[in-house]
Amino acid sequence: MAPHFARLLDRTGRTALAIACALAASFVLACGGGDEPADEAASEPVVEQQGTREVTLPGTEDDPVKAVLAAGELPEGYPADIPPPPDAEPKNAMVIPNQGGLVTFLSESSRADVFAHFKKELAGQGWNLETEEDSLRSMIRATKSGRKANVTVAKGANGTEIAVTFEGS
Repeated sequence: MAPHFARLLDRTGRTALAIACALAASFVLACGGGDEPADEAASEPVVEQQGTREVTLPGTEDDPVKAVLAAGELPEGYPADIPPPPDAEPKNAMVIPNQGGLVTFLSESSRADVFAHFKKELAGQGWNLETEEDSLRSMIRATKSGRKANVTVAKGANGTEIAVTFEGS
């Protein structure tokens, strides 16, 4: 796991960790897996599944956790007061209704421009911000009326990678 995402999970608590683990597991299942040797599987193109689907995650017997997984689109339940940059494309998401979620985006804008966008938009939506930047990533921890959000922005191989986690309704 990339160090900046590990730090993100440390700061967002168990809900984000559960969401991230379930999201990772869903990607493994969606990509398949089989008895093919790694070199043969790597040479075949990966087909992304677009769309949204509901899944049930392990919980207690009496209270399973329902989640919404999405690829290539914003899932229902993504907060309107955390607007992504206009050129950001949603990549993958998992939302547990009325609890929280994790959504990843890819943007062609620079890391600095994406970070500036989130600082301006979140402040304008009434969020209280705490920011942190280093050579690898930029991060915003935001709170608003008992809700929490974290935005991590990092330069990736194909553009600027964005991870947004949110808790509370």
